[in-house]
Amino acid sequence: RSIEGLPKKCHQVFVLSRYVGLENAEISKKLGISQRTVETHISNAIRRIKSEIIFPLILLMAAFS
Repeated sequence: RSIEGLPKKCHQVFVLSRYVGLENAEISKKLGISQRTVETHISNAIRRIKSEIIFPLILLMAAFS
C-alpha cells in the first residue's frame, strides 16, 4: 500500500529498480531522466515507505508497553 501511494514517477522508478531489477543507468535511459533523479526517486521512496511502516509500529509497541 505504501508503494502504491508514491507519486507516479517515483513509483515507476522504484518498481523498475526493486521489482524489475533494472540498474539506475537503465532506468535513466528508459525514462529519459538523469541517474541522479533516479537515485533521488529511490531514496525518497525508501524514506517514505520506512516512515509509513516504522512510525505506526512504534506507536503500536508503545501502546502495549
